[in-house]
Amino acid sequence: YELDVLQEDLILINTIQKQIKELSGNKKIIAIAPAYTMYSRIWQNSYWEKLVDYLHQDNSFVVSFGIKEDLHISNIDFDARGIYPVRYIPHILNVFDFIFVIHSGMLHIAGINQNIPIILISSGQWPPEIEMPFRYGKLGYNITHIRHNCSMQKQCFENHITEKSIIKQQ
Repeated sequence: YELDVLQEDLILINTIQKQIKELSGNKKIIAIAPAYTMYSRIWQNSYWEKLVDYLHQDNSFVVSFGIKEDLHISNIDFDARGIYPVRYIPHILNVFDFIFVIHSGMLHIAGINQNIPIILISSGQWPPEIEMPFRYGKLGYNITHIRHNCSMQKQCFENHITEKSIIKQQ
């Protein structure tokens, strides 16, 4: 993948990176992308909030990326959903330590950045060959894939992530 940026974009991207680094106060900078996509792919708000709690315990500064309509996670440090043009995001991620994503557009946008470690949280619906982007010519380069591994995967998946339970949390 590739997104073109203009020379003037690089100046703005550099400014955004500096602002995020200042806001972080020298903490690890972690991105999350709580996409509100197909019900079969998304994580509930409570799961994201628990993850953010763990990241805070690890002295991390957490930034949420995606579109404004994606899930709002109440305990993040900075909500960047819908703020930056898509073409900026792979470059902004240069100052991040890693990004947590589900199978969504943000997985592929983050994948444009060849170096950021990606943690792919998989609901178990798709095999990794379908989900993961190629980086440095390799499937899953610098990606940690966390799979749903319940012995009753299909039933468990259908019971945990349903349209009704997700809508309640909005």
